[in-house]
Amino acid sequence: MNIRWIGNIRNIKTGGRPCSRWHIAFNGSECGNPARIDASIYSSLEGLDIHRPSILEGICYGLSTGIVNVQLYVGDCRNPAYRHGDSYTSWESVSRMIIEEIPLA
Repeated sequence: MNIRWIGNIRNIKTGGRPCSRWHIAFNGSECGNPARIDASIYSSLEGLDIHRPSILEGICYGLSTGIVNVQLYVGDCRNPAYRHGDSYTSWESVSRMIIEEIPLA
């Protein structure tokens, strides 16, 4: 499956070492074949409020047949030294998710 999410994201530093991570999951699990589909933002300047246009895109193989639920999540970065920041997804804009089945060769 080929997946593309388009929208804006932001993470504001409100103290500490904030980092937020956006990722796409299939039936509640991240892709492992060939890799995760994710993006992270670390904010180093206090109160900097920039909403960045962003694209998360990737391919995931080996999904089960039938209905597949595709979800966009935001949460903590993978490194536990960084805590979750004040995150927004698609503030004052339209988001799009494009999903394409890829036939097996």
